[in-house]
Amino acid sequence: MQTANEMAAETLVRIEGRFDALAAAKLQIALTRARYVAVDFGSATTFSDASIAFLADIIRYDPRRRLRVLGLRADQEGRLKLLGIALDEAGEMVRR
Repeated sequence: MQTANEMAAETLVRIEGRFDALAAAKLQIALTRARYVAVDFGSATTFSDASIAFLADIIRYDPRRRLRVLGLRADQEGRLKLLGIALDEAGEMVRR
């Protein structure tokens, strides 16, 4: 659950069009500027396998940042699960 201050400080990044490895690398660079981030993939049209793997690494390996992933379709969430990333209803990684 986010506090009001955290929600106000959350940065929203919208991904549009093709989400490939280059776009994933650019996303990682953009994420270095914010601590609370929501990434909305609702307007992304295609995902490469490399970009899904890159996204999994971004989610998994930065414990300092609170990252929410929004707008993924079931097949994309399934591909993340195959890489060991499960998301809750809020789009945050389920830590086990």
